[in-house]
Amino acid sequence: MAATFNFCLNVTVEQERAYLDTRGAPLAAEEERAPHLIRSDRERAERLICHTKRVNEALMTLWNAVAPHVPDHRAPRSTTAKAIRQWMADPNHAPLLRGVIDIYFRSSLEAIPPTLNRLPFLHTLRIQRTSIAKIDARAFADCPALADLDLDHNEISEIGPEPFVGCARLLTLRLNNNKITHIPPGTFTGCPALEELYLNDNRIAYIDCYTFLGCRNLRRLWLNDNQITHIPNWTFSTFSTLLRLHLENNAIVQIGPKAFTERRELQEMRWEGGIPTVIQLMIPQQIVAGCLTLRAVDLSNNNLTQIDPLTFMDCADLRQLDLSNNQIAQLISHTFAGCPSLTTLLLHHNRITQITDHTLTGCSSLKVLHLNNNALFEIDAQAFTHCPVLMSLHLEDNPVAAEIDPQAVYAALPDLHTVRLE
Repeated sequence: MAATFNFCLNVTVEQERAYLDTRGAPLAAEEERAPHLIRSDRERAERLICHTKRVNEALMTLWNAVAPHVPDHRAPRSTTAKAIRQWMADPNHAPLLRGVIDIYFRSSLEAIPPTLNRLPFLHTLRIQRTSIAKIDARAFADCPALADLDLDHNEISEIGPEPFVGCARLLTLRLNNNKITHIPPGTFTGCPALEELYLNDNRIAYIDCYTFLGCRNLRRLWLNDNQITHIPNWTFSTFSTLLRLHLENNAIVQIGPKAFTERRELQEMRWEGGIPTVIQLMIPQQIVAGCLTLRAVDLSNNNLTQIDPLTFMDCADLRQLDLSNNQIAQLISHTFAGCPSLTTLLLHHNRITQITDHTLTGCSSLKVLHLNNNALFEIDAQAFTHCPVLMSLHLEDNPVAAEIDPQAVYAALPDLHTVRLE
């Protein structure tokens, strides 16, 4: 039986018990006394009553889903919240919970529920917007059927050893929007089927080749909006199946020349933004060498001052390249010669001064070219002859723009339908 449980709680059972013990009175007495308490105590009691009702409602929702799988002689003697809670805590009843495959917690939980090991058929688990600060060691070790785990938007800052060991069927893991600063080596050991990993919007400062040990089949990786400064060699060497990589909005200042070597399946790499204005990012030669299927690269807003002509020499399938909003002053001849499939090239908002007759050599498929907001004072008469199918050309906000005859440009490029000079 596929069931979805929406646990919208504002207090945990442990918090409820601790409060009742401190007050020294049962819930019924609190309800009776509530009208006679001083204002602060009355409000506290009302909140407690409301919280307790929600806890009980959640337990009843869970029980109503499980009940059809429980024989009468194995059912609890009563269906009160207390009786169900005790029944759930009995390990002998674990086999009866096999119908539970989808759970959604959204509450003031402070720890991963330990009863997960009694749900061997658990397929989807979402724990969002809670107070959980730590993932304990082997927290999900007894969830062999778990395929989708969502732990985003919590307070997680610490990860214990091997938290996902045994999650052989885990496909998607979301740890984004937490406070994680470090990923211990071996964190993802035990989930070899993992395909999507979200680590964005954390405080991660360092990654290396040990960070992703065990992720042999990873296809999409989100590391954007962190505090990463260095990417050492072989960082992504543990998986050869990566299709999409997000590194935008970090503070990367150094990249190992072999950080992305032989990522043959990589199709999209986004790396825009995040570089402090006083730092210039240096792109190593042939950083994407061997990335034969790379289709989109975004290196905008990185204070790049130059592009080595060997950088994109093996990118025969590259379709979109964004180098805008950098500090590039010169484009060396044949820089894009290894990109015959390139259709969109964005170079606007740089400091480029000249386009020679060999700058765009090899760009036979180029359709969109943005060169606006540069310092162009010269464009060779043969500059665009390498782009026979160019359809959109932006040259506005350049010194040379006033000297260009648009009719001559249209005559030289028969497919051109847009030229912007002003």
